[in-house]
Amino acid sequence: MARAALKADGRLPTQFRPCRRRWRTGPLSSILEYPGRLILPHYFFDTRDNDVSIRDDEGMELPDVQAAAKAAARSLVELAQEVLPGVNEHCLGVDVRDDQDRDVLTTELTYKAVFHSATSSVAEGGTQ
Repeated sequence: MARAALKADGRLPTQFRPCRRRWRTGPLSSILEYPGRLILPHYFFDTRDNDVSIRDDEGMELPDVQAAAKAAARSLVELAQEVLPGVNEHCLGVDVRDDQDRDVLTTELTYKAVFHSATSSVAEGGTQ
């Protein structure tokens, strides 16, 4: 496919209509603008719950990798709120991929509850 020449303002000419989104490379790879339509990068958020991984097949369009990192952090917090109450030790994660299936970001949250007692005899089942 031939590359379209950019206008002086850095935009694509109005007659340029790519048939697929995977053509994006170069300086416009993160955000492209068509007449009346803004194309954003697509990110996928795969979740990990201990050793169980769930692949995201839908993903979402976001302006850049920093926005994807914020979305991953929010997802991790929501996952932790659902999973962590009632457990003593757990590992959660959200891995971010781009639309070309490249790893962009890995996040991980390790939770460990350690119970402490006032004296060692109480912890061992004794009395004070």
